Amino acid sequence: AFGPIGAETDKIVRFARRAAQSFGGLDAVINLVPLAPIEFETALSMGAIDRLVADRLRGACIFSSIAANRMSVTLTEGLILNVAILATPARGRHQALAAVIKAAVAAMTRLQAEAWADKAIRFNAIVPQTLPIGIEPVLRSEPDVATLALYLASARGEGLSGLLFEAEAAQASR
Repeated sequence: AFGPIGAETDKIVRFARRAAQSFGGLDAVINLVPLAPIEFETALSMGAIDRLVADRLRGACIFSSIAANRMSVTLTEGLILNVAILATPARGRHQALAAVIKAAVAAMTRLQAEAWADKAIRFNAIVPQTLPIGIEPVLRSEPDVATLALYLASARGEGLSGLLFEAEAAQASR
C-alpha cells in the first residue's frame, strides 16, 4: 500500500533515477503490481475499489512516466510492460475485481502507449484473466509471462504497443 502521495512520489522518482543511472539507461522496464483480493475485502463500494486500484497502480504509472522520459532523452526505443496479476484466480466475486483491474490497467497502458508512440516507446500490459470459464488463457505460468516479456522487448515485438495479455492468476504470480 502507498503512503501519502507526495512522499511516495519522491521515493519512486529517486528509485527510477537510480535505476536509470545504475544501468546507464533503460530500454525495457517491467512494472510488477501484485494484487491480492484480500486487500479489497473492506471496500464496500465501486468507488472504494476504484480508489484502491488507483492507489496500487499509481507507482507503476509514475515509474513508467519517468522511465519513458529517460528513454526519450537518451533516444532509446524501448518497452514498458505493466504486469498486474491477482494473487489468486479470479472466481466468484473476485471476477468483478479482476475486471476493474483489467479496465484500469488497459486505460493506463493505452494512454501511455499513445502518448509515447512518436518516441518509439512501447507500452503493453499483462492483466488478470477475465476470460469466461472454460477458455484457457495463453499465459498460464510464470515462464509464459517471462517469455512474453522477452518477446515484447525483442526486435520481433517492436510493432506491438498498447496491447493487453491475460494471465492466469495463481501460477503467474509466484
